[in-house]
Amino acid sequence: MQAEWAHLNDPQRLRLLAERYLGLEPIATKQLGAVEDIPWRPTVEVADRAVEPAIEAAPAPAISSPRDKAVEDALPAIRRALGLAPLPVKEGGR
Repeated sequence: MQAEWAHLNDPQRLRLLAERYLGLEPIATKQLGAVEDIPWRPTVEVADRAVEPAIEAAPAPAISSPRDKAVEDALPAIRRALGLAPLPVKEGGR
């Protein structure tokens, strides 16, 4: 294991692989710069009035599927099995 690790981390091997697959080159002096050479972000103008809110969309209608009904029918039995109090009955049936 140590021999394999030594082979994988061999600097000459890594240099050859980097040259072959990464295309890296040494940094040229013209690539170096100072932090002061980086331009500042442009200033953003602030709106002088409040933006009108977007129109709210109506909520999507509830879609009842057979699976939803099966889950709703099973809830009392699940609550009893877990020892939880029954839910209050909704007005007007389901």
